[in-house]
Amino acid sequence: MAGPRDFQRKRVYDAERELFPVEEFPPDLNLWECEQLLHRMYRDARYRDMEKARASVPILKDGRGRRRAGYSRPKHVISLPRYYRKAWVVAHEVAHTFVDHNRVPGHGEEFMAVYIDLLERYCGLDGARLLDHFTGRGVRVGAFAEVSSGKATALAA
Repeated sequence: MAGPRDFQRKRVYDAERELFPVEEFPPDLNLWECEQLLHRMYRDARYRDMEKARASVPILKDGRGRRRAGYSRPKHVISLPRYYRKAWVVAHEVAHTFVDHNRVPGHGEEFMAVYIDLLERYCGLDGARLLDHFTGRGVRVGAFAEVSSGKATALAA
């Protein structure tokens, strides 16, 4: 089943390019460090109650043969080519694993709430500044408290 239309994907990617110009910098982390970060995010009690976080930790692959980082839902695999081995990219892909894209858009409000929370907790970025940056570029962001409590539809089974 295809999920709802991903209406703000381009806006999210454009806003990320402004914040994190990937191609200009070498990778910050090696694959092992990315995997450790992934496991820390999955063990975090803050996300444990999310329905999708109860699944197994996704497999992390080196991204050979890919131009961009990505999460494969059917395979439950995150692929990180060399230039995308950055904490913010890991946070982006992990946010996809926590949100049920069969019920909500891939880069929708619920995804953005989780993503910004991960960026704040694991990348040391200021959540208010991130919220201003994304919303200033037309990206809708839900409230993390609603998403994590299950009031939003993103995390239903």
